Amino acid sequence: MTVNERFETIIRVLFGGNKRAFALHVGISPTVVENVVGTRKGKPSFDVLEKVCANANISAEWLLLGKGEMLMDMFEIRKPMRFSSDPAYYENINHKTPTPDEEPQPANTDFSQFINKIAKQAEEIGQLKERINQLEREKEKHVSDASISGTANVG
Repeated sequence: MTVNERFETIIRVLFGGNKRAFALHVGISPTVVENVVGTRKGKPSFDVLEKVCANANISAEWLLLGKGEMLMDMFEIRKPMRFSSDPAYYENINHKTPTPDEEPQPANTDFSQFINKIAKQAEEIGQLKERINQLEREKEKHVSDASISGTANVG
C-alpha cells in the first residue's frame, strides 16, 4: 500500500470518504488532499504528513511505512498502580518489594467503564452523522421541489 493509498484509507475510515472534512480537520487545503489522493497521486510534503499525524491521531510509522496500526494509542500503557488498604504497605514501599502473592491487584473497573463509554460515544457519533446526512438529503430534496411560481411585480 502506498502513502497515497494510506491517505485514502484515512479519509474513508475516519471521515466517511469526505476529503474536504479531512482537509479541514487536519489543517491543510482541500487542493492538497486532491493532489495526493486524486488522479495526480502527488507525494505529500513533510508538513502535510506531520499535520496528518498530529491532528488525525495517525501513527507516523503506519503512514510512512505501512507498519503497525493506523491509529496511535490514545493513552500510554503504564505499569498498573497498586492499592492496598493496609497502611503498612505504603510505609514499607521503599524498603521491601512485595511478592506477587502480597501485591494487591489493580482495579480494572474504571478502565472498562472508560472503554465502554468511548464505544457508546463512538456509536452515538455514527448515528448523529447518519442523521445529519439524512437531514441534508431531505433539505436538498425540499429545495429542489420548491416551485418558482413567477416573478415579483415591481412598480
